Amino acid sequence: MLRLFAAACIGTLLATGIGAAGPVDYGPADELTDFNAAIEAAASHNRIALGYLRTENVDLASLELEGMHSAWMEVVRLYGQNPPAAFRTNPRYAGTLHEVRFYVTTAIAMLSSGQFGAAREALETNRRLLHELRQASGIEVLADCVIETNAAMARFFAFEGAALNLAKPEIAADVANKAAELAAAAKHCDAVAPPEVRANPEFRRLLDGIAASLAYVPTAINTGDVDMLHRVIGELRAFDQLLTFRYG
Repeated sequence: MLRLFAAACIGTLLATGIGAAGPVDYGPADELTDFNAAIEAAASHNRIALGYLRTENVDLASLELEGMHSAWMEVVRLYGQNPPAAFRTNPRYAGTLHEVRFYVTTAIAMLSSGQFGAAREALETNRRLLHELRQASGIEVLADCVIETNAAMARFFAFEGAALNLAKPEIAADVANKAAELAAAAKHCDAVAPPEVRANPEFRRLLDGIAASLAYVPTAINTGDVDMLHRVIGELRAFDQLLTFRYG
């Protein structure tokens, strides 16, 4: 239902034009760093609102959504008709700016009517849209790496509910491979992060914590200790949520 409603409303937005969002007062279009910073200013509200919605903290989620709306309208004002060079030939660019604006508005409306699940869906859609926009231009920022790490986490978490026999070589190999994929994804985030973030104690605790938890996987495999593997997954779930809340 939300997707059908979105399609209709996005069509209306496209028809009215993005230029109506504000006065023509554009920033330096060739400064990709400035553009990424403007996107991050909006995306930070999006992810924090998602965190509050998971705990149904309506008041704080509402504040973050209002901040997201204001920050996104600033992106539209500065870059709606004057994209950075890296995005000028990107076919997703104009549509993404419209769609993110729509989904922010949708999340605000859904939250106001108590539809927390629909609000979360709208904000998760924004994360995906921005990720796909950057992918199409060959651009990567820390938030993109976090999304890839989330996906690697989800693949590893699938072992939690499974009836595992770690004595079977194919199962042991599968667990080891997915743990290695997750470790590589997290390590890549360390490389992608700006220097000031990489040195931040909070970021270090998250990345080092993921590595420390994964260090127990070989022991769990070698001893056939499924309970240990489940404890590792429990720790990683906490790191996954915090990484997304802070940097995703």
